[in-house]
Amino acid sequence: MTVKLVGEYTLTINASGSVNVGETLNLLASITKNTQGASASDLKVSWAVDDPTKKIASLSSENTAVSNNAAVNYLRAVSSGSSTSYKTVTVTATLKSGDAVLDTDTIIVKIYPATATTIKCNVLSSGVVFGEGAFYSALGYSLCNNLDYVTFDLPASSKGILWSDSSIYGSKLTGSSKCYYLYNSVYDRDGYDLDTVYFDVADNYTGSTITLTYTAYNADCNVIATGTIELSLATAQIKYSTDAEGKVTFEEDDFKNVLRASYKNRTLDYVQFDMSYAVFGNAYGGSSKYGYLYVDSTLKTKLTASNDTAKFKYNYKSSDSRYYYDLDDVTYAAGSATGKYTVTIPFTAYGTGYTGYEVVSGTVVIDVNTADTFTIGYTGTSFKAVAKEITDAYKNAMYVMEMSIPCGICIFSITHRCVNSINEDYCSIRPYRLKKSRNPIFWETTSDTIV
Repeated sequence: MTVKLVGEYTLTINASGSVNVGETLNLLASITKNTQGASASDLKVSWAVDDPTKKIASLSSENTAVSNNAAVNYLRAVSSGSSTSYKTVTVTATLKSGDAVLDTDTIIVKIYPATATTIKCNVLSSGVVFGEGAFYSALGYSLCNNLDYVTFDLPASSKGILWSDSSIYGSKLTGSSKCYYLYNSVYDRDGYDLDTVYFDVADNYTGSTITLTYTAYNADCNVIATGTIELSLATAQIKYSTDAEGKVTFEEDDFKNVLRASYKNRTLDYVQFDMSYAVFGNAYGGSSKYGYLYVDSTLKTKLTASNDTAKFKYNYKSSDSRYYYDLDDVTYAAGSATGKYTVTIPFTAYGTGYTGYEVVSGTVVIDVNTADTFTIGYTGTSFKAVAKEITDAYKNAMYVMEMSIPCGICIFSITHRCVNSINEDYCSIRPYRLKKSRNPIFWETTSDTIV
């Protein structure tokens, strides 16, 4: 039988009335003796919380000793249940001497979901894959130990659409779609991989920012945190140029500078190229006419939509070869087309740091055959010398080029074929009576007459 001695002692719980998931609340039980005489021996405080399953909150200890008229305990917030606002629990502290109950006090504690650090992404192309690493950094180590899946609050369709991944086979997410952290295709069949979730910005969206919100759950389907993703829409381009049959090797520091333009002093980790949306002239993914992107300067392995999950490491070392390619060796080789065209290759650069996970998307833009005027620095009828000067300037060229020279009432068209070596025999002179060349004029002389 439990006996309560009323009035001899007063126990009061001193604690804040709220705590966030993943944090601990200090519980201080202060004890006051109300009567004179000897103090009771073997004083202790027993604690209880009205959550026996410990899915909402748990106590560090069920019994604590009394020292200096106080007893200390800790309440750890596990989840806020199914609520994205808060869940309440009642903590009870009971002062005892042996089996005798001396006093009791209770406190109601509100348990709020943790607020994750904002995930910030600069969207420099049509969309972005967040990557589960971004959520790991936003939620932190402690919460991620309990993280099972995430759901997203769907944005207005005028802003964009959330997909399970960026491929043409991706599924459109709903507000109840579960996106699993550390996804397992065997056990997580009712959801999707958080690491591949893709936000596709609406083509007609003209704003500069988009904010997305999400809720994080543990394996008990209870809420542990809410978070925000801030997307800043901007444009980042890395520009190169080359000529037909030429090639250009990317500079890894160009990608580092793109990352640091958004995240000052951050370190670039690796880059991925989205070949599904890469446009080569008027062809997707590359062609013999408009060239291909290769994983290295030896031009042995093409990068296409079928293998564009490859990661290209910044400051590559030989020990990285198992998982990465060298970013400083990625090479575009132009095709045979002689007209002016542009190659655009979307990329995503991933940074790594202790304070956050940085993601920046952009586009590599390569202008091909952009030098539309070539000036020959002399006059005369030495067309073999003209051919030599042109060939010297375009040693990698393998195409027919034509120039027109006004001369009296006639235009003389000189057609020359460069074949990677000086071959003057291809020069020929054909007169045209006051009509424009059938091909674009790419070069011009410094004289209006031929002597």
